[in-house]
Amino acid sequence: MYADFIYPEYEVVRNCQRCIACRACERQCANEVHSFCAEKGVMLADESKCVNCHRCVAVCPTRALKIVKS
Repeated sequence: MYADFIYPEYEVVRNCQRCIACRACERQCANEVHSFCAEKGVMLADESKCVNCHRCVAVCPTRALKIVKS
């Protein structure tokens, strides 16, 4: 039997009360983890692409992001 889903190694935790959807994380991420949902007006994260580089955490102006080991 094989796994249909492998749990991501890292979890991107975004504080929605602090996030201003400035998209700095999206612009700085080389792995395209972050994306903007125009329909909802919020930032999303595809954690399966995260490599724990913390670039997004470093550039976030409101300190709305953190990355934790799953």
